[in-house]
Amino acid sequence: MADTRIYRNQHQKLAAMINEVCGLLEPSNLAANAPRVHSLLTQVASVLSVHLYLEDNELYAEMLNHRDPSVRAKSKQFLEEMGGLMVTFKAYLSTYPSAQQIQESPTAFAAATQAIFESMAQRIAREESDLFVMAEGLDRPERQ
Repeated sequence: MADTRIYRNQHQKLAAMINEVCGLLEPSNLAANAPRVHSLLTQVASVLSVHLYLEDNELYAEMLNHRDPSVRAKSKQFLEEMGGLMVTFKAYLSTYPSAQQIQESPTAFAAATQAIFESMAQRIAREESDLFVMAEGLDRPERQ
């Protein structure tokens, strides 16, 4: 049985930071909040990068090599569907590389932020309800 607590904890961290950013997205107040928002986005990027690295190199690696073909297929499906998240997030960040860019386009920034966070929320929900549940039910391969 895989231990998914670290991934779930990272999801909680991401959700807390995302919620804080979303609370600061009112375009009329965004100019004043831009430095804090930019700082939070940097933190989200850091946690997300570590999270995806660990998932790819530990959880997915184990599941892609599981003896059950349905586990391998489900893992591959998740990887293919969700593999572009960090690329998309990095592209979003490159559009708003500083607080100044956020301040210059508050309405566009708020819309882009809500869209990217919605994608992240959907991924997190699917992992928690589907992938992690499957992983937790798996038996570990015997070590020889």
